[in-house]
Formats: sequence, structure tokens, C-alpha cells
Amino acid sequence: MKKAISLFLTIMFTLSLFSVASAQTNPDDVLRQKGYPQEILDILSYNDKQDLISNGVVKFEGSSTKEYYYNDQGNLVQKGELSTLGTIPTTDLSLVTLYSGLDPAPDGTKRYRITTNFRWKNKPQIRDDDKIGLAYNEYFTTDPITNGNYYCSHNTVLNGQYYQHVSNCGGRPSDISNSGAGWTIELTPTYLDAGTVSMNIKAKEAATGNKTAVALGKYGHNKAAGSQLQINFVLGSITFTGSFDDAASQASWTF
Repeated sequence: MKKAISLFLTIMFTLSLFSVASAQTNPDDVLRQKGYPQEILDILSYNDKQDLISNGVVKFEGSSTKEYYYNDQGNLVQKGELSTLGTIPTTDLSLVTLYSGLDPAPDGTKRYRITTNFRWKNKPQIRDDDKIGLAYNEYFTTDPITNGNYYCSHNTVLNGQYYQHVSNCGGRPSDISNSGAGWTIELTPTYLDAGTVSMNIKAKEAATGNKTAVALGKYGHNKAAGSQLQINFVLGSITFTGSFDDAASQASWTF
């Protein structure tokens, strides 16, 4: 009897050590092992990284980064596009879109988690309700296995670091279509804003090695306080309706 109790206590102690070790696992270490580069880990919040892990990402596949700044006419333009009076040396908004491999579907087709991160580096003059969307092209559909597993995390930034979690953007997306999803971002009055949106997609057919996949992240900044910005989807593209500036980051790959 004593031996049985001793064995039971030993097993329980071992399991408790395993649980503690698992809880203390650094998400950066987990994602590094899956190929995520440091520059991607640096822009993601703790919740963003846990989202990728909990969705079962198996590999970092690639990313696209675009920087935007306000030119002398007050328009948001991509870095490298010259203003008539010259460029501003620092950027105001950064947009990064990445795609991560998931386990294939039971029919063998490819599955991915697509993600876009936005970060304001300077405060825009108008601070109202903005929109951000994810779209994919004709070779994909929202993953039926997970029903997309939509995710949005809105945070504030202070001194270049994530400061406070603001919201999950209302839970499910404010806009869902057969080619993407969109969320409303309520800009905060004081701090810089940043956030990440993600969803799962699935290829409609088996990979052939000559199809081009597209994951588009697009941000619409509302320039008319008190008005509503509308987001619209067409396969592989996103448009906005209203008074707005927009920024986009598109990742593409062959599968």
C-alpha cells in the first residue's frame, strides 16, 4: 500500500513539474523553432504569439512589410513614393502581412493562417473608427474546419513597446465575406495604436506548384470624424467607402 501511494505521489510530482515547465515556455522560443524570424516576433504581442501557437501553426512561410508616411499634402503614401515637396524621413504607419502553414486538411489540401499587423508610429490627426481587413484570392476559401478562427487584438504602444490591451475588436469580425473579413479599430485618444488580425484559409484544390496564392492586409484610416467607413471585398482585393487614407501589405507565394 505504501509503495502504491509513493508511486502515485511520484507520478503527480512529475506531472506538476511538467505543467510548470509548459506554462513557463516562452512563446518566442516555440515560434523560433517553427522558423519565425526575430523581426516578426518583435512586432507581435504576447497574445498574438499565443494565438499562432494555439492555432497549431507548423511553419513560418513568409511575410511582406510596407511603411507609410504622411506627405506634405496630408495624404498617407507608401515609403518611396515621392511627395512634390520631398519625403518625411520617418514613417507614420507600418503594415506587415505574414502567412503561416497549418496541418493540411483531411483531403490533403493546403491550409494557412494569414495575419496582418498594423502599428501607428505617429498619431494621426483624426482619431475615430478605422477599418482593417484580410482578403485572399480565388484559390482559397475560409477554412471550414475551424470556421476561420478569426482573431483581432488591439493594443496601445508607449515608448515603442506594447503598453495596454484595448480590446478584441468586438470578438468576431464586423464584416465577413466569401473572400475575407474586416474589423473595426476604435483609435484611442491618447496613445499610439497597434493591432493584429488573423484568420485561417484553405485551398480549394490540391497544390500543383504553379498556383499563386495571395494574402492581402489593408488598413483604412477614417479622415472624417463622426462618419462611418465601409469596407468591401472582392476576391483578392479590399476597397473602402467614405473619406479615408489606406495602406496595404500583400504577401504572395506559389503552392
